Formats: sequence, C-alpha cells, structure tokens
Amino acid sequence: MGLKMFVFVLIFLFSFAYVSAVIPGDCASGIVSYWKFDGNYIDSVGSNNGVNNGLSTYDIISKVNQSLAFGLGEGYVKINNDTTLKPSQLTIEGWFYLSSDAPPIDNVILNKEGDYKVWVNSSNVLKASINGVTLDTGVTVVVNRWVFFALTWDSTNAKFYMYDSSHSFESVVVTQPVSVPLTGTSDLLLGKALVADDYNFVGYMDEFAFYNQVLDTTTIKKHLDNSNLYKIGYCSVRTGVTSSTTKNLQVPGCNIGGTGGEQILINGCSDSGEWACISDGYAENTLETDKACSFGYDLASAVDFCCPLGTICNSADDNNDRIYETICRQRVQDCSFFDGDEQECIDNQCYYVNGKCVEDISALGCSEYVSKQTCETDRYDLGKSGSGTAVCGQYTDDGYLVPESSCYCFWNNSDKCELHYNSTRSRYGTEGPNLFQCFKYFNNSDCVDGKQIVNWTVSYDPGLLIEPELTLRLQNASCYNGTQEKQCGQAIVKVPGFGFMNVIFVFLGLGIFYLISRKLYG
Repeated sequence: MGLKMFVFVLIFLFSFAYVSAVIPGDCASGIVSYWKFDGNYIDSVGSNNGVNNGLSTYDIISKVNQSLAFGLGEGYVKINNDTTLKPSQLTIEGWFYLSSDAPPIDNVILNKEGDYKVWVNSSNVLKASINGVTLDTGVTVVVNRWVFFALTWDSTNAKFYMYDSSHSFESVVVTQPVSVPLTGTSDLLLGKALVADDYNFVGYMDEFAFYNQVLDTTTIKKHLDNSNLYKIGYCSVRTGVTSSTTKNLQVPGCNIGGTGGEQILINGCSDSGEWACISDGYAENTLETDKACSFGYDLASAVDFCCPLGTICNSADDNNDRIYETICRQRVQDCSFFDGDEQECIDNQCYYVNGKCVEDISALGCSEYVSKQTCETDRYDLGKSGSGTAVCGQYTDDGYLVPESSCYCFWNNSDKCELHYNSTRSRYGTEGPNLFQCFKYFNNSDCVDGKQIVNWTVSYDPGLLIEPELTLRLQNASCYNGTQEKQCGQAIVKVPGFGFMNVIFVFLGLGIFYLISRKLYG
C-alpha cells in the first residue's frame, strides 16, 4: 500500500512540475498571447489566433520582420472572445504607424468593446480606455512614424505609456483609477472599433503582446529597446506549424504555419531549423523524419543541412534493430570545441571563421574577416545575415529604405572589415539618391557562461544631410555605437514545460510525503 501511494504521489508531483512551467523561452512571466504579424495572424504563445477580415497584404515597413498593413477602406483582424483576454490585471503592448492616408476620424488600433481600447482620435491624439475610463496622452501622433504603446491595469489603477522619436519612454504616462472587472463578451478587433463600422485604421501594426499581469517599466523598456534598437522581438518564440505537408501558394516551395505562414524554397530550411522543404509543397520535420535534415540525401552525399540550434544532422540506430535514421539530434560537442580545427568544425556542421568554430553564423559579423580577400569574398554572407544586418531590406521609422543590396562587407582604409549599408530617399519601395552611408565595425567577446558581449562602433558619410535631420536619420537607420549581450554556445535542451523551481517543489513534496509516511506507518 505504501509503495503504491509513493508511486502515485511521485507521478502527481512530476506532472505538476511539468504543467506549471509553461512560459516559453525568455518571455516575461504572465504572457498570454504574442502576435508578431510575420506573414500571418498566429498567436506565437497561446491559442488566440487572429482571423483576417479583408486585409490584403503584409509589409516590410515594420519594427521586426513584417507587419500588418491596413489600406484605406480595407478590413480588420478578429480575435475571438476568450477568458484569457479578460484577466484581473493586464498589460498590452505593441507598435503602430498611422499613415498620412488616414482620414480625420477615430483610427482604432484595438478594441474589445466594453473592456479596453486603444485609438488615435480625429485630431490624431493617442488615447486608451479600460472599462470606459479614458486615458488621454494629450500627444498628437505624427503620421508616417512608428509609435510604441503599453497599457497596464492592476485591478485598481490603469497606466498608459507611449514612445516615439519625439517622446522618450516614461516622459508620457497617464494614470487613472479603474476598479471594475472586465466582463465584456465582444471579440478583440484590430483595426476597427466595431465590425459594423464602415471605416478602419489606416497604417501598420507590429509586435502586439498581451499579459495577465502588470509588467514593470524596466521590462516594458527592454521590449521597446529590443524591437526599436535591435530589431528583434520581445522574446524567443516560434511560429506554429500546422502540417508537415503544405499547399504550394505562389512559387515552388513550402508554406510553414498555414495561410500567411513562413514560406521557404525547395531545399530551404525554416527559421527554426525544424522544417526542411524537400520538394514542392512538402515540408518534413527534421527532428522526426528520416533524411529530412539532409534534404533526402545520405550523410556522405549531403552538401547542406537543416537543424535547430543545439542539434546536428546525424545517423544512428536508435532502436538497436540495425535500422539507421538520419535526423537532428542533440550535439555531443559544442561547436566551439573545434576552434582552430577547420576540418573538424566543418565535419560537425559548424561554421569556421578566423579560427573560430560557431553554430550560429548570424552571431558573427563582417569584422571577423581579417584580410581584404576574405572580407570582399564574404564566404558566409555575413554582409547580409551577420551581426547588425537586421536593418537591411527594412524601412526606417520614417519610411526610408535600407536596401538589402547596399549591405555588404567592406574593407576600409584602416585594414579592417566592416558592415556597409546605405539609407536611400525612398518611400514605399521607390528608390532614390543615397541619403548617407553607414559603416559598422563589430567586436565580439569570447563566449562565457553562455553569454557574449557584442560591441560596435560606426562611421558614416553624411552625403547632403545636415543637422538636425542627420541625427534623426542616423538613429532611425540604427547607425550608432552600441553594445548588446547575446546568448552563445550550445543550446540547453529542456523538457517542455519543465523548470528548475518545479524540480525543487517535487523533492520538497517527496520529503514531506516521506515524513508523513514514517509517522503513519512507522
């Protein structure tokens, strides 16, 4: 009887540990939904997926990757009413860009009728409300400029923050007492106040996140900086995959994530490394399907591989039945173990640059090349995919373009290799004369305890720009000195939903059970 009870309690406690750690990656505690709008309306964290109602496109005018684009007279996105969107406290944060084409009416960014709303009124003043209580920033939104907002509510008080290039974070904070609980039954709409309305928001939206608790200002500011300065998301999430066999849409290749999902070409790899496009319309899971990670070839014949970070495309007899499967498996050695040995580095599906062996080539920059020939050849395409290239192919906050074709590794007069790119006088895809040229030199520290410090310095050719416009253009094009802490080294593989604190609770529970058992049964 005692043994059966012990086994039952053990299973229960480990089950509790599993289900109680559900926050993905490095997302802030309390996250419910995260809509990145990277070619789809998927909730990257929860199940509150959006439904398109009349929108025709996404756009590269964005803060991170792609954004929702709302044209004049177009539609909206609907997110079904759910109890997770009516918590006892909340934080909502995101970016919007009001177009100069927007008519002088209320341009509604989001609205859950009867619960909460964020909008720009007919005078272009940014406002929010919780349970009918209005929080008025008094700030007139400048058209064709990205604006960050965050609305928080702790069941007693609501706060509304905003940021744009003219207002620093926390310089505009509105507070109002609100103590009535959220009880609305309407769906959450993006781009409209009500379905029946004939008008909609005109502009762009990006990186919307919803939490069931109040985020502190430090966390909100970190999310703002991540998306504004470094062009990365608030936290590490991946877009869900609906099927391993997907429908071909416009060009030969595969669609990951359903309608509006990530599109990869044949013999291409998804951003997560979990899906490989083997042939037109067929994507295979690299962690489960034999030879998906080697694009259908035997390891000896394969010339390219597709795997998530921390894994390697490898062949093994998992079931001791002499049947070998080639799938992505956990790395035995971190790539850095092969520093100084180019052949071993390459054999272990890593990248070898300047004596360093790395798994994630995007962690390196043009500055890794130490000769003019290697810099200009750019074997690993660091000029378009390495450190600092997030701005390449993107529009700046005020609509100017950094053409991807202008991003390349450049050997300067100081015999150093640095990243080069232009910012052109371009709006909505019509290129014009160069405004200025930016040059970035990166200095990456060694990887210590899974962390690496990346410092960069810039120089620039201002062209015809003069102050104060020059400073604004440099800032918007991310052409400034900076530093960033990045993760590095081999990825730590965790059982989904399993955390360190949960393990502690398990053993604490076992200890209590043991003491009670001794007292009851001697």
